[in-house]
Amino acid sequence: MGRVKYNFTENQINELKQALKLTENKKFFKTIQSVLLRAQGYPVSQIIEITGLSQVSIRKNVLNYLNEGIEYITTEKRGGRRSNRISLEEEEKFLQEQLASAQEDKIKTAKELYHLFLETYEVEMTYSGFWRLLKRHGWSIQTPRPKHPKAADESVQESSKKLT
Repeated sequence: MGRVKYNFTENQINELKQALKLTENKKFFKTIQSVLLRAQGYPVSQIIEITGLSQVSIRKNVLNYLNEGIEYITTEKRGGRRSNRISLEEEEKFLQEQLASAQEDKIKTAKELYHLFLETYEVEMTYSGFWRLLKRHGWSIQTPRPKHPKAADESVQESSKKLT
């Protein structure tokens, strides 16, 4: 299989050089550097030695740049909530309403909150996804400390403390 020849314009090479000078992020520096070196005609084996990136990464970086532009290779794509169903503000509003009703002695279980959330916003979400929503807003499980059914009452515990 022969070497793939990419056609870069002089403007694209200048854009890559400028982006390389301005970037402060090490990951983006390597990405831009790999595309720039490829644009300047360096073989992939040499780019691998210079940047430490894999052959697949270099090829993807070049193709992403040619198809999508400089913004695509210089923006962070990791992290969640790309498929969010409702905004963080709507989530916060829902939870604040439930907190207010809980302070009026209308305490609900997580399962009840989950079903109420699905009815209110008409979205599809798993129960574990709802737990992540609660955790994202600082909510946690609050249960009383368990007591053994045969535990002695407090007066017996106090009298035994006096004996020792």
